[in-house]
Amino acid sequence: MTHLFFSTAYDNLMEMERIWLEADEKYGQPALFFFLEETVRDIAKTAHALGNDVEWCDPARDLVNDPHPSFPYVVEESVLTDAGFTVMRDEGWRYGTRCRVPLEEPLVDTALRVISLCKKFNEPVDVSHYKLAHSVMFRPINFNAKDERLVNCVGFSPEWLADNVDNIRAESQRHKWANDDDDPTYNQYSVNVAPSNVSLIYSRGENVLPKGMASTCSGRVVSASINADDLSSTAKLRLISGDVIEGYARSLPLDAVGADVVMTYTVVAASEAHVFRTESYEDIELSIKQSGPCEVSITGLLSDAIYYANPWTGRPFWVLNVVFHKNRDPGFLTDNELTTGIDKYYLMEQSVQVFTPSLHRLGAMIPRGNDLCTVTGVLCLGEYTKYANKHLSI
Repeated sequence: MTHLFFSTAYDNLMEMERIWLEADEKYGQPALFFFLEETVRDIAKTAHALGNDVEWCDPARDLVNDPHPSFPYVVEESVLTDAGFTVMRDEGWRYGTRCRVPLEEPLVDTALRVISLCKKFNEPVDVSHYKLAHSVMFRPINFNAKDERLVNCVGFSPEWLADNVDNIRAESQRHKWANDDDDPTYNQYSVNVAPSNVSLIYSRGENVLPKGMASTCSGRVVSASINADDLSSTAKLRLISGDVIEGYARSLPLDAVGADVVMTYTVVAASEAHVFRTESYEDIELSIKQSGPCEVSITGLLSDAIYYANPWTGRPFWVLNVVFHKNRDPGFLTDNELTTGIDKYYLMEQSVQVFTPSLHRLGAMIPRGNDLCTVTGVLCLGEYTKYANKHLSI
């Protein structure tokens, strides 16, 4: 009985494609490569001698039932041949004997049929994530928005973007998250629309989101829905006030559920905002409430208002910093913080940025700090940081 071993290179669909293209160039046909048991032992021994392998492959080790972590996949050669595949041996490979399994069109489907016959740590290989990755890889990179407010809020329109796709892509920055290993399901791009870190983010998939400057939105993640298109993932956040809000959540991992977090770069994309002059802002009840799917309504105090013109379209838009929560309870502070004079208002202040093409100023021509601001729009939760706060009760 001949067992063939498969390396962790095939955990990644892009790496798998690189290998079958390499085989196509060398042998004239795409293929996946397997290794005989003695070859795996020789590779592990060489890697260990070079200091690249922290786990030495003991000669007595049963690699079928106790696989080396670099070669966790195993399949009997007869299983492949019984399924109609051909196993060819490349005797001249530099590390010994390598087994080649030629692929037929359609390549992805054929490769996944091969992999599904393997086992990984004695379990059948689940190929669903490969299918998901492949579907995302071949989606167009576009500027689709589930809600037109997401692009209108920073001076674009769907029509303008559709007519200027090539120009925008040529000027965009590519954003990659840590440890993504070039996996295209995590690729994101952004185009700047203002000098102070205001941008439009897009990817392969179903959505596009605005990104702003620093803001603070603290609470506990109570649930999350992770989408293959990262810009369509959502999360529900229970705020200090007890309100639960839901918004699009960029790069929120599943282990964030149940964690206390600070969401930065939190943006509300709105069709319009209203600013009122007020002198008695201390009596105003600040709030942020869910008003629809990924939509919130805000009553807050304006701390800053900046007017921009989109450099691509010439259309104007506003960036408003809106405070929706100020904690007035000194019990949230430690004794040390009280004695050192740390401002409780600053510590517990929570805010969002509002992007809007239309600002209605009632009672004043120029917006100023502590004006009352009301707005309804699409909520985009930005990057998150976990934190521990013994005074936080939500």
